[in-house]
Amino acid sequence: PPLSGWVAGLWFSVFPTEDWATYALAMTVVGVGMLICWMIALRVVDRRRAFFVVVMLALYPVFNFKGFKYNPDLLQLVTLPLLVLAYLDAFDKRTVRSGVWLGIAAALALLTKYWALTMIGAIGIAALVHPARMAFLRSPAPWVAIVATAIAMVPHAIWLVRVDFLPLSYAEDTYALSTRAVALRYVRGYVAHNLALLAVPLVLSAVVLAWGRWRCVFVADPIALGGGQARPDMLRAQAINVWIIQAVVAIGPVLGA
Repeated sequence: PPLSGWVAGLWFSVFPTEDWATYALAMTVVGVGMLICWMIALRVVDRRRAFFVVVMLALYPVFNFKGFKYNPDLLQLVTLPLLVLAYLDAFDKRTVRSGVWLGIAAALALLTKYWALTMIGAIGIAALVHPARMAFLRSPAPWVAIVATAIAMVPHAIWLVRVDFLPLSYAEDTYALSTRAVALRYVRGYVAHNLALLAVPLVLSAVVLAWGRWRCVFVADPIALGGGQARPDMLRAQAINVWIIQAVVAIGPVLGA
């Protein structure tokens, strides 16, 4: 998909094609991704816990050791959290405008990597199984989002037809699994890789939260984005959404393989 190339083209229309500018682009993407994750966290917890989330993300290897190289995978650190944030906003407001933003965010994620279909599917499952699903599904937001995504993707769909779906053919040829044994090997590698990436943040999180002197730092009343008291019912609703999305994204690829 073309979005990473568009972003790079726009960036280098302003900055020279030098190594430092390339690294600066990568760091900008990482920084924007962390900011969006901070905004997601504020939908569920107070500011201090949200800060803790960002610190743990900074220790996550994808955001540091792997974050110096700009590519479509790195750009997903912006577009996928943006998609989740747009969904949480639409779930809260349930308006036409929030639906449009959700649709645009979904299109941006798809134009970054087609893997975003996994995240879109996770959001769809969250919307369908959430205890408050009927209030959301009866609103215009999800249906406007679907229409907005479809409209935004029309030019890309036309291009795919013109090139005989070349990106999809490439993915099929590159990632095709010939046997069940190969699939299981990839599953084991996927699980081990992700556990290794999560090891440092999880261990440090456990240490900090278990440390009595610091525990009080993370006990506070939930605070909404605007700085006032958040609605407890919406905090719970958004937390449920986040957990469902995380579970589907974590387990979905394994089951799919």
